[in-house]
Amino acid sequence: MTVTLASFRAAFPEFAAYPDTAVTYNLGLASRLLSPARWGELYDDGVQFVTAHNLALSPNSATVAGSGGGAAIGVPTGIVSAKSVGPISKTIDTSIGLEDGAGLYGATSYGRRYYQLLTLIGAGGIQL
Repeated sequence: MTVTLASFRAAFPEFAAYPDTAVTYNLGLASRLLSPARWGELYDDGVQFVTAHNLALSPNSATVAGSGGGAAIGVPTGIVSAKSVGPISKTIDTSIGLEDGAGLYGATSYGRRYYQLLTLIGAGGIQL
């Protein structure tokens, strides 16, 4: 199966407000970054998670998603680890669930899921 705009939108309905052009571009980019031979049956999953990760990181993701200035889709908010009442303070631990070495993929829940799949398939170097 190849990921299409329709199949991506069905799997990730939270991106319904994103323009078709943005989703299509990111699907194409992700499909060129991943090797179908290496990913096998997980190829479509990898393409979808990379696409969702890139869309979630787009500069206007919160606006496009209609969140009214809240957190962007897929960006981890973390667990509240401290709280104050006066003069109102809140600390959020965003390190929960971070994968060592994930880099920017740790910035969204989709990137984290992609990175977990990446480590399972072993996308290390290929000898020619």
